[in-house]
Amino acid sequence: MDDRQRQMLHRFTTDVTRFTHEFVSSEADAILGCESSDLISHQSGATSALGHASGDNGTKTAARSADTQAHPADPTTGEERASIKSFIAPALDLLNGGKHLRTLLVWAGYAAYTPVTDGAYTLLVHLGSALELFHTSALIHDDVIDASPLRRGRPSAQVQLAQLAQHHRWEKPQKFGTSAAIQLGDFMLSTAFSALADASALLPSNTTGSVMSIFSRMTAEVAYGQYLDIAAESEPLPPTDAHANQDQLGSATLHSAALQRARQVIAHKSVSYSTAGPLDLGAAAAGATEEQREDLRRFSTPLGYAFQLRDDALGLFGDPQETGKSSSSDFQEGKRTALLMIARAHLSQPDVAWIDSHIGHPLSVEDQQHASSLIYSAAFDEHEHMITRLEHRAIQELDTLNIRHQAADFLRELTHEMHHRTK
Repeated sequence: MDDRQRQMLHRFTTDVTRFTHEFVSSEADAILGCESSDLISHQSGATSALGHASGDNGTKTAARSADTQAHPADPTTGEERASIKSFIAPALDLLNGGKHLRTLLVWAGYAAYTPVTDGAYTLLVHLGSALELFHTSALIHDDVIDASPLRRGRPSAQVQLAQLAQHHRWEKPQKFGTSAAIQLGDFMLSTAFSALADASALLPSNTTGSVMSIFSRMTAEVAYGQYLDIAAESEPLPPTDAHANQDQLGSATLHSAALQRARQVIAHKSVSYSTAGPLDLGAAAAGATEEQREDLRRFSTPLGYAFQLRDDALGLFGDPQETGKSSSSDFQEGKRTALLMIARAHLSQPDVAWIDSHIGHPLSVEDQQHASSLIYSAAFDEHEHMITRLEHRAIQELDTLNIRHQAADFLRELTHEMHHRTK
């Protein structure tokens, strides 16, 4: 990928970030019946993300403002405006960070089959924004479920909202923070579908149905994957049996029941919307055939597994300054990762008993270090080998695809960067 393409993709992700801010603030304005985008200017400072490329097909915020003027709500008070700005602030904070992986994959899925014209650029900003808004919804809900205090090195949404309650000296601030964060996650999901609806107006009629269906299925599948994750944390850990959990080479495999369950969680909670869904969304928007999209999924599926396995490794062995969260948070939350299951298959029974009695519970610093040491010694090398195999498989599939070479080069480089990422 040359410097020109890098600059263009940087501009694209920057425009998506600006547009998501505009869209969230515009939705808030619409709720209050505002006649101007006052929340945008005060909350995010964003200007139109698409002015340079969109012409008359830019953001829908002007149309929303016009609709608000035609159907005004009751006049709002300063207190109401301050309230909704406080409500959306944690979401806007989240939208400022992240890797923009899904946004870039939407771009790549489209560019794989069709050149990105100015009109397509506008469409892709809308689609990328819908994905980022949904991703933010999922992160907020995930942090509530896991009671995570941090996200990307900053207080998570429920913590920020609890701090708001404490500032106002409201009763039960922790309960308020959790409840309000759930509502904020729902708000962001609704906003994501509003952005998708705007994107659909820019799509050819023969692709609208596919794009809407892919996005809807993706959001539903993530919800089911989250359920599987919660269920796995709630179930007793399976007994370890060296002969049942290892193949003839003495290596834990995904054929064991425990690892298969971990794989199911990854498939529905991560693969569906981290790699496969975004690429499929872009390809469908470009008018790719079902056969072409299926070919693309042969690449995106192993890539998605590798992406989540790398996340699991970083969650336990990564630098908290890079990952933005404690290196023991996944273990203390009781996550049944593939990494954990491989370790349990190789550890001695006393060590397995120690792991099983401590997972899902608060740990002292000494216990955190001991858990990390046990899992590292028993599973790290095999886990890394699993990631490498999946990435090699993804590249092999990529090399068979009949797609435009710029997109192929980008996807190959992205796969390499994902292997070496530290956050």
